[in-house]
Amino acid sequence: MKTSRIEAYSDAVFAIAATLLVLEIRVPLLAHRTTAEFWHTLLALWPQFLSYVTSFLVIGIYWLNHHAVFDCLDHVDRPLVWRNLILLLMISFIPFPTSIITQYGDMSSAVMFYGLTLLAISIYANYMWWHIVRQGYLNTAIVSPATVKEATRRYALGILFYIVAVAISAVAPRVSVALYFLSAAFYLVAGEPKRAVDA
Repeated sequence: MKTSRIEAYSDAVFAIAATLLVLEIRVPLLAHRTTAEFWHTLLALWPQFLSYVTSFLVIGIYWLNHHAVFDCLDHVDRPLVWRNLILLLMISFIPFPTSIITQYGDMSSAVMFYGLTLLAISIYANYMWWHIVRQGYLNTAIVSPATVKEATRRYALGILFYIVAVAISAVAPRVSVALYFLSAAFYLVAGEPKRAVDA
């Protein structure tokens, strides 16, 4: 089974999920249509913009990780394809909790639901990475054990981020939302562990 078809399908799902996010930013209604009212109303939409950017970054980071991992695979089979489909199922769900937090970002339950969704995806993505490593899918000619170890640590760190953010959401939902954004920003800036070529 070729990885190219799996990657093409996966890319399409990631792209659609990311595109759907912008639909949750609603055009504000203006009562008097004045310039001051326009800017005031627009600035009041900052929670929607923040949730949009955060979720877009999350999806983008998972896409980058997905590309990096599949670029290092030696082979794929049906069990891995099914695990990949489950990951895509979870990624495509992200726009829904994003719409929830867009509308109810000041409610701890809504922020917790958003965080639990990201936590579940992070746990599953770590499981999928563990499965890839343990079942020998990686091309060991281009990926060193040190690279695998570093990637495993960095992927697992996401779980810790989300656990802390979910716990905080019960008492400080806005702080929790900020942590979701900072988590995404961290992985965006940190980038991927460099692939080591042993040949």
